[in-house]
Amino acid sequence: MYLFLVGPPGIGKTTVAPLLARRLGAGVIEMDRAIERRARKSNKDTIEQDGMDSFRDLESRFLAGLRPTPAWTVVDTGGGAPIREDNRRRMRELGLIIGLRGSLERVTAGIAATMAKRPNQSVEPAERARAVLRERRAAYADADVTFDVDRDATAEHSAHAIAAWVIAARGVRIDVGGERPYPVLVRAGLLDQVGTHLGDVGWSGRVAVVSEPVAAERYEARLVRSLERAGLDPIAVRLPTGESAVSASRRSRRRCSGWSTPRSAAKRRSTFPRGRTSWARSIRPTRSLPMSACS
Repeated sequence: MYLFLVGPPGIGKTTVAPLLARRLGAGVIEMDRAIERRARKSNKDTIEQDGMDSFRDLESRFLAGLRPTPAWTVVDTGGGAPIREDNRRRMRELGLIIGLRGSLERVTAGIAATMAKRPNQSVEPAERARAVLRERRAAYADADVTFDVDRDATAEHSAHAIAAWVIAARGVRIDVGGERPYPVLVRAGLLDQVGTHLGDVGWSGRVAVVSEPVAAERYEARLVRSLERAGLDPIAVRLPTGESAVSASRRSRRRCSGWSTPRSAAKRRSTFPRGRTSWARSIRPTRSLPMSACS
């Protein structure tokens, strides 16, 4: 899933992007550099020689060329990338739009520090900042979440805040293990939403919730209620703690092997629906419940 950082020029997207990527174990794409490589000249030259509309077309073609991926990828967009509504629509098809917002003074300082790479050198940084914030206000406001980067907020603080929001609000999938990895979903309030998640990916009928006694005391009731609210038929199976649970877990799998689920294992690995109302958009479904030994 792509995380598109948007905001006015000089706000700090290029600094925050790699820090955010490191916290999430994600890749990074710097949109302006990618466009320069394709055009084989600087974006400043493209704008001055071919015009701003031509440069905006290059931005749109870059976004159109991105392909959906389950891997986390942070995209440091150019300041004008979200101006076109079609560009914002494409970003949402691929992931989330994360806005960075700052005061006029902050944007002015950022533009002044990067003037060498910008066209129209005759325009003063403060004048350019005022025009950008005025003309692009609606485009920058059309984000899935926006973070203020004024006051004492460092790039590290901003990256930490964004990563915390992504994990809490959207969730993160981590594949653990070697040849046969199993998926772990990390999200605030996940147990209360498991039923919704499984319903979204097509599960129905009986579901086994397998856990050891300590985990069951803490989490089983919430998980079972979530499944029942979603119209599923949960059955709780408690295994002994420690190594003795391994053989029991295998017996439990065999006992559950006759239960039917609506999709094959391969299909259950398909991508989540990407509707904006989906609670876990773009996190791939797992083959079993967080506490389950049966798929």
